Amino acid sequence: MLTVTNPEDINWATMPKEDLLLGNALDSFVTLHLAHNLTLPKESQQINLLLSKCIPIFNEMEEGGLDVNTKLLTEITDNLIKDISVIQKSLDNNSVFKKFCAFDSSVTEFKLSSKLLNGFFKWFDNQVETGQSEDLLDFIGVNRSPKTNQYSFNEVNLLKIESEFARLANKLKKPYPNQIIQTKEEEKWLSANRLIQDLMKLRRMKKLHDSYFATATAIIEREKSSKLYCNYNLTGTVTGRISCEGMSYNRKKYGVSMHTLPRNTDFNFRDVITPSEKEREDGWLFVTVDYSTMELRVMAQACQDPAFKTAFQNGDDLHLLTAAKIFNKREEDVTKEERQTGKMVNFLTLYGGGPKRLAEELQISILKAKTIIKDYNKAFPNIDRFKKKVIKYLTTFDQSLSLFGRVRRLKDTYSTVSKDKMERFRVERQAVNAIIQSTASDILLATLVNLDFYFKEKNIRGRLVATVHDSIELVIHPSDLFTHFQEIMELFHKPDLQKAGISTLYSYPLQPLTRENQQGSYLKESPISEWEIPFKVDIEVGPSFGSNIGIDFEESNGKYLITNPYE
Repeated sequence: MLTVTNPEDINWATMPKEDLLLGNALDSFVTLHLAHNLTLPKESQQINLLLSKCIPIFNEMEEGGLDVNTKLLTEITDNLIKDISVIQKSLDNNSVFKKFCAFDSSVTEFKLSSKLLNGFFKWFDNQVETGQSEDLLDFIGVNRSPKTNQYSFNEVNLLKIESEFARLANKLKKPYPNQIIQTKEEEKWLSANRLIQDLMKLRRMKKLHDSYFATATAIIEREKSSKLYCNYNLTGTVTGRISCEGMSYNRKKYGVSMHTLPRNTDFNFRDVITPSEKEREDGWLFVTVDYSTMELRVMAQACQDPAFKTAFQNGDDLHLLTAAKIFNKREEDVTKEERQTGKMVNFLTLYGGGPKRLAEELQISILKAKTIIKDYNKAFPNIDRFKKKVIKYLTTFDQSLSLFGRVRRLKDTYSTVSKDKMERFRVERQAVNAIIQSTASDILLATLVNLDFYFKEKNIRGRLVATVHDSIELVIHPSDLFTHFQEIMELFHKPDLQKAGISTLYSYPLQPLTRENQQGSYLKESPISEWEIPFKVDIEVGPSFGSNIGIDFEESNGKYLITNPYE
């Protein structure tokens, strides 16, 4: 019933029938209005079904949590603290910094504060010859705060400083390692470069300690538990990707995000995410199965470019093929650097980058970058045609639709920004990107549903632990993994999308079906069986999330043959 403003004075049993009927009528009116506005479009109903099947799976993963090897956590944390102390001493004893301390007696140790860094670089700028009339940091391109006019020392600006100081110091290196530095100018630059390198190390290691190791240690000590917990949000991103964050409740943290765990090789936080203590004793493995080039495969299905599709269907090296086409070479003559360029162009095109971005990445002229993109569009013409078709749909409906019917309604309507070239390009890129990313994410979710059903049906000694972008993480007994390896690989390579709720495939035909100004004139509806692009995964196993090795396997006559079994 509708909420009344004075519930203490209302007795529903004695209310006059006229008022009661009016209230019921208003209730029905509002409910009907909501039903009309909240009803999903036909195309998105299968996504709703898929998500409804995923909710209990994610709920189980959230409740199960992440098991932590607390002994290893303590060991790595102690070693990290020791290394932070060593770097701090190196900073404090740096010859250039000592001279700065003599200049400013209020400074006693090197701290990661904007005030200290602003003072240090201003002093250092007066100590060296740069050959530039402008300030050193202005020359490097460090941004200033508009409020204080002081330099901003965020990660991006510090990386600029680190790169420039390394370049300048490298120019001063002597041809012989033991040659004595000849000038005080050189000594200042080289000492300053060591200072910047130590500063960056300290910043990264303190962030690693504070955000992960110290946080995890505090949670485990407070809760007297060896678990951390994640929250997954199935609708938390506009692209359709699953988002993840450390669980919080009543302003207390109970975990970390699996999606942001760093890959520091010396102090790898991923190493402490393991099977439970009992599972470790029984030899259980932590397994990561990661979809390879998933978004490029989705693009191949979406754009229906013959060469792009054939590369995946034949298991060819797409990046090698791309390089051969844009450099007009035979594949066997393509260099390693040219293949890397081909890879970069593939992903740049996928995410909507232009000539300027390509020129920056490859350190080439914009003219050369434009030529490469032009040759790429000649090699794979349907990719560009597909994007134009999406934009045409966008101009009419202010939204894009994924291959499985997930709608991306653009925050800024296309008609509003169409006169601004940069804003128009941004919205167009978002529309295309949402189609690719959400379709890739939904394929992973469909696999998750299939995998969960299979594990429970076969009573496998294993459980799903997490999803991280295009991968699924699980812990499993080794005998169950290798006994069911064929079936598990089949579930990833050929997921039953229809069983997970996806029965219809939507596509943007290269030519309109009709000239009518309605949705049917732009989208083609097909059964999901018309999905043509094969999937491929990489699988890694080991004692933890961070310590694992890849399992090499090949498909032959429908069987997945392991070539380097995990021992």
